[in-house]
Amino acid sequence: MRLRKVAHNLIGTSDYPVFVPGASKYQSLGDVWLRIVRGVRQTPSEFLRRAGRSGQLDEQATAQMLLEEHFGVAPEVSADRLTKIGQRIPGGARPWQRYHAGDFEALLEDPARTIVIECKSRVKYGLTSWGADGTDDVAADVFAQVQGQMEAVRADRDHWVGSNLPDLNVTHVAVRVDGRDIRHFIIERDEEIGAMLVDRAERFWRDHVLTETPPPPDGSEGSDRELSDRFRAHTERMRTPAPVE
Repeated sequence: MRLRKVAHNLIGTSDYPVFVPGASKYQSLGDVWLRIVRGVRQTPSEFLRRAGRSGQLDEQATAQMLLEEHFGVAPEVSADRLTKIGQRIPGGARPWQRYHAGDFEALLEDPARTIVIECKSRVKYGLTSWGADGTDDVAADVFAQVQGQMEAVRADRDHWVGSNLPDLNVTHVAVRVDGRDIRHFIIERDEEIGAMLVDRAERFWRDHVLTETPPPPDGSEGSDRELSDRFRAHTERMRTPAPVE
């Protein structure tokens, strides 16, 4: 099959939560399959579209707040300490992969080191199930995404020669709460979980994308759309049979 050569037709680390049952709040296996194979993307509500745009616009401010409030970086230099991390599409062993290592690299001085920051935006009631600052007790979708990002960096080590990222073992998650407060979580790389996510992503690519076979229906918007396309409703007028004499 020929896949369109755009990033949306690969499996991204933000897709990894769909491979953990119950982890993803925003999409399903069916949604990911439709996007990659059919080029059909979700149509999120206006609220989610706006939330996504505002989240992207606030990423730099969120990362700066983390540096200033949790690492003691002076406000006048916090922006200069940040470097935006771009998206990568590695070749080789994972032709299905796209990823970014996090949103920003941040250079710290005491002690001198580089950290990776993943930025999120949440409303306060959306954090009721999260744990205390400084822990890795985050939502399952965030945990899966970050583990997938750290695993992808290590698999694509040659790209990161000369940086600290080939040995990325920790990601700092900065959460902007209601646009004001900042929460800080620290996720360490779990080799077993990363390998599990990669294995499930590879099997999904092999069994469903390359064969163009949709995953089993799961009640999601994507699954419903696929079933509707495959089994269209009968629209012709019903004919009344003639009476038998």
